[in-house]
Amino acid sequence: MLESALEQLLLQFLAPYVDGISKDKLHLGVFSGSLDLRDLKVKPDALALLGWEGLRVRSGSIKLIKLAVPWSKLYTGKVKASIECLHLEVENIADGTKQVCEALAEMRAAKQKAIEVRMDQLREQAQVVEDGDAAVGKQKGYGVRLARKVLNNITVILSDVSISFLDSRKGLACGLEFPSLDVLSTDQTFRERQETEVVQNQGLSMYKLLRLRELGIRMSPAGSSALSKAEYVLSPISASLQLAHEPTNQLLRVRLEVATEAQAEVVLTRSQVKHLRSVQAEVAQEVQRLHELLVPPGDEKNISENAAATLSDYGRLYERSLLQEWQLVGGENDAEAPLQPRELERKQLLEDGLSSRLLARERWKVRRKVEAVNEEVARRQTDLETSRLEETRRGRGGLLARF
Repeated sequence: MLESALEQLLLQFLAPYVDGISKDKLHLGVFSGSLDLRDLKVKPDALALLGWEGLRVRSGSIKLIKLAVPWSKLYTGKVKASIECLHLEVENIADGTKQVCEALAEMRAAKQKAIEVRMDQLREQAQVVEDGDAAVGKQKGYGVRLARKVLNNITVILSDVSISFLDSRKGLACGLEFPSLDVLSTDQTFRERQETEVVQNQGLSMYKLLRLRELGIRMSPAGSSALSKAEYVLSPISASLQLAHEPTNQLLRVRLEVATEAQAEVVLTRSQVKHLRSVQAEVAQEVQRLHELLVPPGDEKNISENAAATLSDYGRLYERSLLQEWQLVGGENDAEAPLQPRELERKQLLEDGLSSRLLARERWKVRRKVEAVNEEVARRQTDLETSRLEETRRGRGGLLARF
């Protein structure tokens, strides 16, 4: 049961962002307690799905994702997850190298995928709630304690991470990199634990230690898009973050400590600052221009000022399109007729103007309603078919009796 839940969780949170993730690849590793996923490619729209809808991953790779789960002693053991060699090259969708129609289509496609991912998350949350409501009190309490125990003893390690932004047309290259980021589980002393040492905390309290080593930022000379020519504008710096959460005491405490072996420096030339500000202004202007092509300023204002009514309007249009797609209606009244061209344009405008989060929630609500209608239609069709068969049998029986 727990293995299947973890398998579904990994599939839900990895497959939208990384190529090559499938249930078959996850199954054996998850159930054995040792999962290795190697040489993965990050999808171009991964950042858009995470909320950065104007960015595209030009190239991205992960050398290894490793997960170790001690199923035989889950309540007393440690769960360890590690990600090695995460390298991303990022570019702006609105870079001016594509035709406007291609850029708009890419932005819309990325937003549709983001909506679908959020709908999957809502579906998973609803399933968890339903399973929790159906659980027996004792089993439910055990599950909560087990989940808390796992969270108290999980370790996450990221190593060799680099993220770079490149714009060859505007002549800009900058990158962020760090060799390691460790998320460690500990107690109120924030002392690092040995590999075999289990964290024991009182009640629901949780303590985490985040340790970042040698974070640095590099930037190329003004006008150059070659990352090889980039030099540090923020010299490598290390830091640790202590996070304490004590629900019984209503306490959330965060403490940041910054430490470097040498004096940290921020070095930016006047030409770099001037060029960076110029590129930022150009990118913002291009993004705004594309957005206004999708949502004219007048419509943007109307959507913003009447958010609730607009969302309700979208829900009605989406419901009609879904009913028509599933062939559940076909009447002549307005509520059952297919969407007219003006209504399709209105639906597209609202999809462009409303946020992915709001659209996902409204779609999820409508889809559950339509699914209920679909189930009812199927049940009635089954009942009708059963009734017809029964009448046929009765008719045959009467004919034989008369004969």
